[in-house]
Amino acid sequence: MIVRDLCAFVDADEALSKSGVARADLELEMSKLRQEVSDLRDSLLKTQNLNETLAQDKSELNAVLMQVGQRYFFYISFDTTAKINDKSRRNFRAKSTTSLKTHCKVDEMARNLEQNPT
Repeated sequence: MIVRDLCAFVDADEALSKSGVARADLELEMSKLRQEVSDLRDSLLKTQNLNETLAQDKSELNAVLMQVGQRYFFYISFDTTAKINDKSRRNFRAKSTTSLKTHCKVDEMARNLEQNPT
């Protein structure tokens, strides 16, 4: 009977020891998984910031392209308009390259031509 009790105690002690090792292994795995989750969250935040920056850059680029497109359209339509004589065209080109103030006038002329095509 004592031998049986002693064997049961030894078996219980081994089981307890094995469960302690298994628990330590599981805690190590949990620690690794927590670190991986933390790293993934950091990566997600960086990706979100990058996407926001790219969206802002895209918006700014589209605005610049719209301005360039409007100026290009104006110059093309200006050059193809038969009602403007050559002297006016030369004067326009000379004035349009001299100052920023003149560029504003060019933009205004473009808007007038778009609003009142003749």
